[in-house]
Amino acid sequence: MSQKIQNIAAFAEIISAGAIVITLLVLVVEVKENSGLLRATAAAENRNSFAYTSEWTATLSDKTLEALIKAQQPSTTRGDLSDVERYRVLMVYRSFIRRAEASYFMYRNGLLEEDIWQSVRSRIAGTVETGLPKSIWEAEVGAGDAFTPEFVAEINSYLPSKSN
Repeated sequence: MSQKIQNIAAFAEIISAGAIVITLLVLVVEVKENSGLLRATAAAENRNSFAYTSEWTATLSDKTLEALIKAQQPSTTRGDLSDVERYRVLMVYRSFIRRAEASYFMYRNGLLEEDIWQSVRSRIAGTVETGLPKSIWEAEVGAGDAFTPEFVAEINSYLPSKSN
């Protein structure tokens, strides 16, 4: 092979290596932008999920709202509510906690920022810390299959009564 052809081949290899490096850099930038977009979308969906719960709660009947308000009182026990009230309250809290668990999955997989997860975790822990919500949390957790063990451990680690 002539020296000229070898020089052209070497030059072509350098050009192709440069093109590969440029392509990789473009891909890295695109992946970073896409990851940021995914995190932003997850954060927005997370907040919308909890906002929906608030909006939905506002549409409940007065009897159900009264039961929810009563359930939040620290001294309320399951016996203070009728069977229907207990079931409604259980469904509302179960839904709320499942939304938090979905947030935990997003956080654990890098889609939610730490501060957003901390806000959700604090809200859940504050909700299930006393009264009927606490007994609902304990019953659901005690059932063993209501929530993932990792999520339960994460919430329990934040509860003053469980962290000691």
